[in-house]
Amino acid sequence: MEKSLKNTNVVVIGADGYVGSILVNELKAQAVVYNKTKQNEILIENLESTINNYEVIINSAGFRVMKGLTYQDYHRSHFGETKKLLKLLTESQFYIHISSASVYGSSKLKIRPDSVPMPMFFPCPNYAIAKYEADFLVMKYATKKKIKFCIVRPAVLYSPNGEGMVATLLKFAKIGIILRLLPAKSIHHMCFMDLFVESMRKICEKKLESESMIIADPFCISNERLCGLIEVNAKRKINKIPIPLHILSSILRKFPNLKNPKLDFSTMGEILGIMNLNSSYYSSDIFKILGIIKNKYCYEKSLKPMIEKELS
Repeated sequence: MEKSLKNTNVVVIGADGYVGSILVNELKAQAVVYNKTKQNEILIENLESTINNYEVIINSAGFRVMKGLTYQDYHRSHFGETKKLLKLLTESQFYIHISSASVYGSSKLKIRPDSVPMPMFFPCPNYAIAKYEADFLVMKYATKKKIKFCIVRPAVLYSPNGEGMVATLLKFAKIGIILRLLPAKSIHHMCFMDLFVESMRKICEKKLESESMIIADPFCISNERLCGLIEVNAKRKINKIPIPLHILSSILRKFPNLKNPKLDFSTMGEILGIMNLNSSYYSSDIFKILGIIKNKYCYEKSLKPMIEKELS
């Protein structure tokens, strides 16, 4: 990936989160954090005095899907923090709000950017509803205050050494448990982190305004194909477990929360529940709009080599 952003002054809010930290590194942006660990980071409570120094503001703050979090927790971290941030912005700045394709819920039809949001039908509705409430606030407030903005809605992200669905399946594979998720034909439409980063770079450079920009891979993958790819590359194959996703997710959620992320089965269960989504997104236009080569992120150049490398 390219390592810099040309002639643009960017700040990332929530840079101590997984996505935020990657954007800071890849876009060479200023980090605004909730828990300061590095000298050059800015604490969130000190943002007001420095925010006018930045041309582009990226908001990646808010809790990801985790076991034990309530609607109030998600609402506070997404809607509440977004409301505070919007009050600090001016007409001269460009605001990028990182939302999620989860706001569309689940659908048998291909989901488009202008599809009606149905967050209550997402496998973790409290998260999706809070996300959509923050989106709606951005549209209402930014339009009223004449602030240029873009709401980015990536599909479920995956990356080497990452978090989320694919990472959870790989964690099981590394300890010798090969999951065969059912229904075998259920599909997943995800987003490679490299694609997300390149999209964010283009949006920053072009200052591309949008009320809903879906970012997703140019391909979908079924449970059968995904689990088969993991099985072929796994070194340890102790158990092969065919199990319906909703049952596996329910079982894992009953485990107590553990501080060790490698053994946090309850959060893994929460994340695997998202794999029940079985939705796909219309993402072809985004490659044209942003000028991104679609073949660069095809299955053979993104998900497949990543899994092969992770299990090598």
